[in-house]
Amino acid sequence: MIQSLQSLRGIFAIMVFLSHFIIAPDGQRAFYAGGTMGVEFFIVLSGFVMCAGYGKAATGPGFRFGRFMLRRLIRLWPLHLGCLMLWMAIHRQELSGIMPDLSVNALMLQPWFPIDKFYYSGNTPSWCLGVFMLLYTTFPWLVRHLTRNPRRFITAFLCIWAAYIVYLIAIPSVPSVPEETEVWLTRIFPPLRLLDFIMGMILWRCYTSMQQGKLHLKMKNLGGAAKTSVEAVPLALLAVASVAFYHLPIKWESTAIWWLPSAAAVTVYSLFDNEGGLISRILASRPLIAFGNASFVFYLFHQIGINLCNRLYHEIGFTASPIWRLAPTLAIITILSMLISRYIDTPTGNYLKRRLSNGKA
Repeated sequence: MIQSLQSLRGIFAIMVFLSHFIIAPDGQRAFYAGGTMGVEFFIVLSGFVMCAGYGKAATGPGFRFGRFMLRRLIRLWPLHLGCLMLWMAIHRQELSGIMPDLSVNALMLQPWFPIDKFYYSGNTPSWCLGVFMLLYTTFPWLVRHLTRNPRRFITAFLCIWAAYIVYLIAIPSVPSVPEETEVWLTRIFPPLRLLDFIMGMILWRCYTSMQQGKLHLKMKNLGGAAKTSVEAVPLALLAVASVAFYHLPIKWESTAIWWLPSAAAVTVYSLFDNEGGLISRILASRPLIAFGNASFVFYLFHQIGINLCNRLYHEIGFTASPIWRLAPTLAIITILSMLISRYIDTPTGNYLKRRLSNGKA
């Protein structure tokens, strides 16, 4: 993956962590907007990366859909089940009566149910795994159509995107629609997240075209200060969207306000990778890249880690206010996530992929 985007994936995972970290007794979060911001970026980036890694293979004659999906399942399911079992061990006294919810969770089907006790069951961040399974299932079909007739594909996407905006407007932000249903209709329902994924695929198409065009050459020839200024544009858009997030109805805060910032971030930092300004150089640092490699583990583990840290603080008598617990909690979860990624998740995935390659799985 492009190094800048790898590092950004880790930074957005921290945004999700901040959205779940409570800093006040009334339930106030450190950065509540970070949850929807992070997930939106992950899905857009996934469309971009899938095209980069599997686009040619998926359009070739030797493509095997079953093997492709099994590799995707190997990537998601073992870590998901491990985190779910850890969550169940921590919450073993609360399991009575919620096993049906957890069964749906274990199968990564939770986002298909419009009830929060299902889509937010167990290890809450895992709801998006069911979304990713739909994205991966449809990817080969989508990328073939994008490759064969890009203009028609992009035109169809724009028409669907416009219809989605109308759909959002049509959903009434009134008590007649329960909040859990509104959240599901605008944030959780898997087919709706195809728009974000397809946007990432189109961005890959634009990226490959721009690499061979005059605009990319002009961007490469900009001075350091000018490059840094361009790199700051996605950050400014994210800042504006973050402010808007707290003033808009639920239906707008999930995906729509993050489309432009996410698209800008993926486009700018992919084009400037290794040849950009100050921000790209920071993103290319080895610690950020290493953390980006472990960001999927961090994402799935972070809420469990917050719970474990709070229990640890209680045991050792660390009674500082939540805001003072934020930094040590983030540090502990980061270290544990990188260890899990290196010594458990990666070896497990490699072992299962070898078994698959040898025809034994």
